[in-house]
Amino acid sequence: MAVPSDFSISKINGKFAVNKALSDTMDTMFRIQGFGWVTRKALGLASITAHITPSVQDNGVERIEVVPYISGGFKWSLDVRPLDLSEQQVSNPILGTMVYKSRKIKLSEVTKDDEYLKEGHSGSLKEGWDTSADDTLINSHVVGKGWVQDETWGLMDFNGKKHFTMRYRVINDAKEETDLKIVYDYTGAL
Repeated sequence: MAVPSDFSISKINGKFAVNKALSDTMDTMFRIQGFGWVTRKALGLASITAHITPSVQDNGVERIEVVPYISGGFKWSLDVRPLDLSEQQVSNPILGTMVYKSRKIKLSEVTKDDEYLKEGHSGSLKEGWDTSADDTLINSHVVGKGWVQDETWGLMDFNGKKHFTMRYRVINDAKEETDLKIVYDYTGAL
C-alpha cells in the first residue's frame, strides 16, 4: 500500500511492512554481516514490519524511533536514532553491538562531502527518489562487527505509487559489498 498523499520523510510516522515483491533480497546483506545460513533463510521467509515514530529529545534534537517486528509479533530491539550525527552505540540481539550516526539531509543540499550517498542502488542518490512534496532523506552510517553499512531512507515511486524505501550499501572486512533497496508498504498510523 502506498503512503498517504500528505506523507513526508520529514515527519515520518506509521506502521510499515516489507514489500518483498518490490524489494531486493536481503540474503546477501545478511551474509556480508556474518549471519549463518539458517538465520538468513529464516529471516528471508519471515514477514518484517516496522513501527516508526518521530520525537524530540530533552536537548531539542530530533530523533526517529524504530521498533521492528518479525513474523508472529516477535519484537526486535528498539532502535532510537538521534538525527544530529552523534554517535550512538546500540546492542541488537541478532547484529550485536553497533555504532551509528544519523541525520536528515535535503537531497537538494547534497554536497561533495556527501559523494558516497550518490552511489545508491539505482546508480545515483538523485535518481529514483520522489521529492515532489519534500526532498528530505534520512541517512545513517552504521559500523558493526566486521562490516559497515550506509543507509538512506526516502520515498520512491513504484508503478505510480509512493512507497517508503530504504537503500543500503553494506561492505565487510573482506571487501564483499552489496547495494540493495527495501521497499515498505504503509499499513497505518500509530
